[in-house]
Amino acid sequence: MRAVVVASVLALVATGCFAATESSPSLTEPAPSSSTTTTEAPIVVPFDPDVPFFDEDYLWSVGDCVDLGTSGEIDLPHAPYGSRLLAECTEPHTHEVYFTATLSEDADAPFPDDLNSRLWDICYIEFAEVMGFSSSDATLNLLLYLPDSDEWASGERYHACVVYQEAADGEAYAHLFASAIADPATYRWQVSVGSCLDADELLLLQVSSIVACDEEHTFEMIGEVSLGAEDADYPGVEAIDLEATEACDSLLIDYAAQPLDDLPVLTLGQPFPFIEGEWDSGQRTVRCFAFTATQNQGLLTVTGSLGDGTFDIIFEDLDDGIQA
Repeated sequence: MRAVVVASVLALVATGCFAATESSPSLTEPAPSSSTTTTEAPIVVPFDPDVPFFDEDYLWSVGDCVDLGTSGEIDLPHAPYGSRLLAECTEPHTHEVYFTATLSEDADAPFPDDLNSRLWDICYIEFAEVMGFSSSDATLNLLLYLPDSDEWASGERYHACVVYQEAADGEAYAHLFASAIADPATYRWQVSVGSCLDADELLLLQVSSIVACDEEHTFEMIGEVSLGAEDADYPGVEAIDLEATEACDSLLIDYAAQPLDDLPVLTLGQPFPFIEGEWDSGQRTVRCFAFTATQNQGLLTVTGSLGDGTFDIIFEDLDDGIQA
């Protein structure tokens, strides 16, 4: 059972697979259905690195919380099985299961070529259903467990959708201090036009600190745009990229209260891009951010606001050119 993560930024989808040395067991008992929610707290066994952390006696269920440690010292499990990594959701933890299901294909069904995208669509749609807002409006990242081709051939059909939060302080994960399912408002990303954010990396924008614009920062929110009509079919990543880039660039021209010709100011539509499931869940909004960067220095620190004309680059070095 492989785990796949998706990070969406700058028109790129980054995926990674993580596998422990153990192979996941075949499913011989029915897995939880999509409507199954844990009604009794699972037995939490203290983690022992010398004991395999999965067993086929317990499949992760909706509402289960898992603690891998903020530094990532415990590898992401190869399969969502076992109770050894489970934590009480009222205690700090790093991951939470919000959806599980078993696919209906019979044992002889061929491995679907579209299984990865198909299940990602489900994860995004179910996230919006469970949380009440799109994953693009959350500070959380999504993780998908699904069978690989060998496991599919052995009869595995169970899959699970999990949330976690990247850390902005150099750690692998941030601790979740409340159940995301029980308290979704805690993990909703709220940032208004004119806000300035101090993020070291583009991927950490949603968990970065909002600061006063006269303090050092790297990003400024200049507005938001809506893509496509409400009933429009999913147009694909390239079309979304083009529309979002053009819309954010237009916003920047209207937003800036000072000339931009000699400044290495770029725009970023975030969160972006959307896969079809996220589009189908109703997500059409892209927040537009302005930032400065050069090829050699990367992100530049600035003070002031483009909106009121006080914007100023720290350690200005415009000869390096604009980062592509």
